[in-house]
Amino acid sequence: MLNPPSQMQAQTERLSAMIRLPNEQRDGCRYSEFIRDNVFGVVTNTFPLFSAQFSHLQLEQMIDGFVAKHAAFEAEFHQIASEFVQFMQKDEGASSGAVSLQQLALLEYEWVTFCVEIDAVSNNFAEFSRKEVTENDSLQVNPTLKLTQVPFLLHQDSVTFLTTDRHSVFYGVFRNQEQHVVSQRLRDIDIALIQMLIEQPDLTSALLQQRVNHKNISFNVMEWVQHFSELGLIKVQFLGE
Repeated sequence: MLNPPSQMQAQTERLSAMIRLPNEQRDGCRYSEFIRDNVFGVVTNTFPLFSAQFSHLQLEQMIDGFVAKHAAFEAEFHQIASEFVQFMQKDEGASSGAVSLQQLALLEYEWVTFCVEIDAVSNNFAEFSRKEVTENDSLQVNPTLKLTQVPFLLHQDSVTFLTTDRHSVFYGVFRNQEQHVVSQRLRDIDIALIQMLIEQPDLTSALLQQRVNHKNISFNVMEWVQHFSELGLIKVQFLGE
């Protein structure tokens, strides 16, 4: 409602102020508890690896800070998740000492995976043929792909933080043909080839190999294309299709 009645606006502002009060001042406002429980659920379900870094009490303190200080503009599930990340970056991140830079990077990484999962970009990749890729087949990068550089290694249900700030690794996060979110660790050569395909879609494997050879790098592009097309990171447009 663009122009709500003044009475409704005043009532909404009073309710919002009560929700933001510390626990001991809320006078048993059950709606406040409901809001916090919902935000807690959003955070723990959207950012499970990040949430695992902290105790239940520490997470509740983060949620209290978010509700009390952050002026959220949208109440949808995905918007709360995005605004929680913004809040942690600005108010509760490394500046407060409660969250390390590595933990903040983990939160941001999980936010990337969440965005890939709900991305409205169409990913109508047909099932890839098992036939061999030829050098004249054109190549495209999965449109849901996000590249992210992080200071940790991912495992199935945990992470290992790298020992120094100078160390980091790249992951490509994308939805595959089954609409599952995949996080693929990438090497420098992988990043270079992917960036070439992003800058010039529909390059053929032969042209990509020429660019690699021009840089005096000994690397088999055809094997690389076959591997990453089976993963779903690259689409191969086979000749005649």
